[in-house]
Amino acid sequence: LAMVSDDPMVWTELLSTALTECGLIQRPDRRLFAVSSIAGKYREKGDSETAKKILKSQLEQARELSGKDWSGFARGKLAEESAHFEFDTAMELLKPLSEDDQSRHYQNIAHLLAQTEPARAEAVLRKMQPDNAVNRPAVRVAYRMAKTDLPRAIGLLETLDDRTQIIERARTYGVMAMAVSESGGSKAKALELLEKGLQTTPQVSIGSGDSRAVLGAAMTLLRYSESVAPESTTDFFWQAANRYAGPLGNAWSIDERAAADVDQQAKLAILLAMYETPDPIVDQVMEPVFAYWEAE
Repeated sequence: LAMVSDDPMVWTELLSTALTECGLIQRPDRRLFAVSSIAGKYREKGDSETAKKILKSQLEQARELSGKDWSGFARGKLAEESAHFEFDTAMELLKPLSEDDQSRHYQNIAHLLAQTEPARAEAVLRKMQPDNAVNRPAVRVAYRMAKTDLPRAIGLLETLDDRTQIIERARTYGVMAMAVSESGGSKAKALELLEKGLQTTPQVSIGSGDSRAVLGAAMTLLRYSESVAPESTTDFFWQAANRYAGPLGNAWSIDERAAADVDQQAKLAILLAMYETPDPIVDQVMEPVFAYWEAE
């Protein structure tokens, strides 16, 4: 209720009441999590001074908690909110946590700081090892960061695995193009980002293991073009269609290959149907998909 009200008297009273009632929570870790969440609501409403005061009042309690289980999660929540005001303190709070738990909170902190403090957001994200766990956070961080520091956002592409993350790399270019467009930036720059994303989805030969990822990535960029550069959507449509490489051909088993081929065929049918391709053509593309489903 506090967050949907624009009346300062209403949301201030509601949050103040919620903060008082947190004293009724018996477990210190649950109480710390609840108080940290309320501090975050004050910050989101623009009352940073109250948020900072609340968070500071919880530091001593937080330091007494372990870095495991719910205690570690509560420390992480306090760290995420504190990162806006006392970055070094936030990093200190995360030290007792396991590497996996640290990574979760690093992701959230990078996301929260991406637009307002891009340099710190990048530093936090790079504390994680470049692997599958960092790809999705890099995409959402890049989106927020691109609104204020596009070169740094583009640099986050270095955290993505070149071989296996074709879709994430294309999506990162797509979200950055969207961010540039939303923040009133150059339309030419937004289109340039989409085109660079397309360059990361090279045409592949029949049987390539990357063929499904390439088609999916090109379709992702196509959807972004609808908002960022609608006059270029036709071109992105044909670029995506041109990346359909036919049967996969190199799966581990016959059954796996059949399923992969049907998945690829269905993607092509979806692509065609979404952009008003005549029904007979879409039906023809779907024939092997229907046949597979009936056999199953």
